[in-house]
Amino acid sequence: MLPQLLSALLLVLGLMGALAWLARRMRLPHLAGNRESGLQLRSSMNLGQREKLVVVQFEGEQILLGVTASSINRLASTPAGPAAVEIKPEAAA
Repeated sequence: MLPQLLSALLLVLGLMGALAWLARRMRLPHLAGNRESGLQLRSSMNLGQREKLVVVQFEGEQILLGVTASSINRLASTPAGPAAVEIKPEAAA
């Protein structure tokens, strides 16, 4: 009885692991994040081990973010468009 229970448990855990691997490999939309949310990562540049600049697009606006281990700061923004547009810094608050 116990060997059958353990083999069934191992089979179920193995199937779950295989399905998780397959979902990650195929990048299924509902598991990898909602692409219809309007939020897109446009570009990213590492500045150090824990600092980076990130350009995201959200609702027709491109936003330049400074990301560190302890904070995220909005550095600049511009309307999104098909052509490259110079991002102008926002006034300091």
